[in-house]
Amino acid sequence: MATQAGLSPAAGPLIALTDVTRSYAMAGVVHTVLSGVTLSIDSGEFAAIMGPSGSGKSTLLHLLGLLDRPSAGSYRFAGRETATLCDDDLSTLRNQALGFVFQSFYLIPYATALDNVLLPGLYSNAPRAALTRRAMELLDKVGLAAQAQHKPSQLSGGQQQRVAVARALINDPDCILADEPTGQLDSATSVEIMELLATINRDAGKTVIVVTHEAATAAYARRQILVHDGRVA
Repeated sequence: MATQAGLSPAAGPLIALTDVTRSYAMAGVVHTVLSGVTLSIDSGEFAAIMGPSGSGKSTLLHLLGLLDRPSAGSYRFAGRETATLCDDDLSTLRNQALGFVFQSFYLIPYATALDNVLLPGLYSNAPRAALTRRAMELLDKVGLAAQAQHKPSQLSGGQQQRVAVARALINDPDCILADEPTGQLDSATSVEIMELLATINRDAGKTVIVVTHEAATAAYARRQILVHDGRVA
């Protein structure tokens, strides 16, 4: 796991936030989005972060995904204080230890499904041939081996999200972070995507953290974390 960033597995929770605050200054006014959040998530957990719009749940996910830094407090990943990491080490950790699935898929429109899955792996030192084999194996696992050469415009929304899930797994991360992964899908396809994430959690032992406002989506998680007015309730 992310040995390039100097990290190694440690005893205790995979994720540990202690008294974390995130504030932004806009037009000279400070807005606090998260206030005093203390939270731990163990390796192998399936957790859902819930809350109404504006509650701070997406900001919390961005902090967990190392896409943002706390204004105050401590965030330890696998026992290491992330505040001590430089930007390069944070980027390496984010690429190697975390996989991301977003509501809007964020696939490259002119690239094939295979090339989209490969993309995060290209920043590692793995040989291209080995990465391609792994990408094809992942597309097969999500039921899209036959569509490997299709571009996003040739795929349904559910298929695009399956490509995004495969992409999130290409570097064999410790944790999958999914931000409203069913937000643009119909109910039947939402079930398929959530069952896929549940299988990844159960069979591959990946930590899965889903941000959602939908109770049906959160029901797949074994633990639900409610965020309200910037605090974990």
